[in-house]
Amino acid sequence: YSLDNKYREWINGKLNTIGGHISGAIIGGGELFASNSNFNAAVKIWVEQLRKRNIPIYIFGVGGGYTNTLYRIRYRNALQKVNGVYVRDPYSKTVFENSYHVSANCFADVVFTYGNEKICHKKINTVLCNILSYEQYINGKGEKTKEEYFADWKKLIESEIDNNTILLYGSTTKEDRKTTEEFAKIYGRPYSIVFTDTIEEYWSLLDTVGCVISGRMHSMILAMQKGCKCVPYMWKDKLRVFSEEYCDCSIDVGAIRADALCGFEDLKKNLIAKERK
Repeated sequence: YSLDNKYREWINGKLNTIGGHISGAIIGGGELFASNSNFNAAVKIWVEQLRKRNIPIYIFGVGGGYTNTLYRIRYRNALQKVNGVYVRDPYSKTVFENSYHVSANCFADVVFTYGNEKICHKKINTVLCNILSYEQYINGKGEKTKEEYFADWKKLIESEIDNNTILLYGSTTKEDRKTTEEFAKIYGRPYSIVFTDTIEEYWSLLDTVGCVISGRMHSMILAMQKGCKCVPYMWKDKLRVFSEEYCDCSIDVGAIRADALCGFEDLKKNLIAKERK
């Protein structure tokens, strides 16, 4: 409970510095409801402190997987006190309803709202690889040695390239860069490193790529909107869900984007309704 006390002091201080009326609080982003001790402590205290101030609370655009008993109890206690929950895929909806006993609205991932309509699948023989940080893989309960882990990546890459393929290595998070560079050197095939620092740079890079191999879901959501083939390294349930739902070149990205925007509209409607009460 030391983390609880740490976050209670910090969150209480932050909220006390905000002057004026607060219409609502939105907590969201990625795979928050998983085995992360910091967020498991923080969300409980955020909900506690926001409710003390009668501020509506919405959980938005999140995913999650099954976690240990202690975290599950703490998440459940927090989630049952919020005003609404929005998840990014049907699998997460099942987890939230079964594990946390809360009703969850389901809309497509917010990253689908970035960019333009999907272009036709490109026949560009350039493959962009983002090797997930080995430390991240281990923290996510991965059990393979680094040699076995790299062997998996090599097999995945070789399934998508030929002798004429231009091989690029990039990343959408800085924590993946060390492992990506290490793998590139060991693999031995000619390559170029094309690390990008902003979403705009990555978005432009995708114009030159025909296929993206990655362990990061958001990198592939952006890539599929540029007409790239997406090949996930399936180290977590969310990547399996992504592969099953989205890795089909005929999928209508415009319809998925519209669904993601509907999620924002529904959240806005609920916030306005609370404000008028």
